Formats: sequence, structure tokens, C-alpha cells
Amino acid sequence: MNRAPQRNFFIYRTEYGSVSIGAYKDNICRMVLGNQLLEGEKRPSAVTNKCANQLMEYFSGKRTVFDVPILLEGSDFQLKVWNRILQIPYAQTCTATDVAQLIGHPKASSAVGSAIRQNPLVILVPAHRVVATSGRIEANDKNAQLRRAFLELERRYA
Repeated sequence: MNRAPQRNFFIYRTEYGSVSIGAYKDNICRMVLGNQLLEGEKRPSAVTNKCANQLMEYFSGKRTVFDVPILLEGSDFQLKVWNRILQIPYAQTCTATDVAQLIGHPKASSAVGSAIRQNPLVILVPAHRVVATSGRIEANDKNAQLRRAFLELERRYA
């Protein structure tokens, strides 16, 4: 009996560059910016296509909330952080200190920052909405530039 692999991924082109979207069964479990090989067979599926379509709607200002099924895999602390970030409204921001307080670990802002950097679902788990206490994204690498672009996009369409 041949069964399809449970994990698959596909790479989609967007106006912000390539996005690699990975799925486990019918859930999105990984999304990274760039052309990256993820776990599983390289082939599109209904859920990766749906995610890519919703991403294009987000980029064009037609979508503020994603409703593709997701599967977050990480430590209990990371899951608390990522689930809290999922609750940050479109075009709104907060700090890592705010997130730490909201998850009941008020002195863990550095650990929150670490969990944010390990976010497995870029954009879907909107870590770009977590900013420095200055209200800005302070880093100046390509990833930070994209995070700023996503915030600007949201503010333009909010």
C-alpha cells in the first residue's frame, strides 16, 4: 500500500520574494521567507496552495486574518509565545516585554525574543508585530527590512 508522505512543501513566488510553505497532513507547519528546502516531498498540496493564495490576498491588502489550519511545534514556552502573538490585531504592535507579561512570565522578555526568532510560521504567526520598546524594528538585516515592510503594508490597509 503506497501512501503519500505526511509532510510536503512547495516554494511560491511573491512580490516580497520566494516563500517556502511546509505542511504536515492538512496543516501548515512551516513557512519561511526565501527559497528553502523543507522537510518532506517537494510538491504543492491543497493546504499549501490555500496558504499561498491567502498570502497573496494579505500582500494585496484584501486579507487581515489567515484561516488556514496550522500546526505549531515547539516547547511549551515557545507555544505560549506564538499563541499570544497570534492574538495581536492586524496593524497593531506590542513589545517582547508586553508578550512576556501577558503569558505570565514578566521577566522573560529575552526568552520571548528568542522564541520570536524561532517562529516557524513567518507572517501567519505575525512576529513582525512585536517591536522594540521604541516602537520600531531596530535591526537592519534583510529579515528586519521585510518585517518593517509587512508592518507598513498592514498600516497602509488598516
